[in-house]
Amino acid sequence: MNDELSDYLDDQTRAEQWRKLRMTLVARRKELRLARETADTEDLNRLDSKIAALTEQISALRVEEAVAKFIEDSVRFSVVLSEGTDAEQPE
Repeated sequence: MNDELSDYLDDQTRAEQWRKLRMTLVARRKELRLARETADTEDLNRLDSKIAALTEQISALRVEEAVAKFIEDSVRFSVVLSEGTDAEQPE
């Protein structure tokens, strides 16, 4: 099934890749939140700004992941459906 997905999706980024990118940013945001706890007031604004930017990026990646998963699931369904239709066709 993965080969068939590759045939249909070409170079599109897969849902799993979007998830890995998102999880990397989630981990980075967690680090920044921990750093914020011990930061001086001078660094708080900088950290808050980075945390806000990461939160936006994480949200965007979550959407990309969901869209990619929907497309992958649709392709899988179409392939399975066409295989079932092909099997029913008399030769």
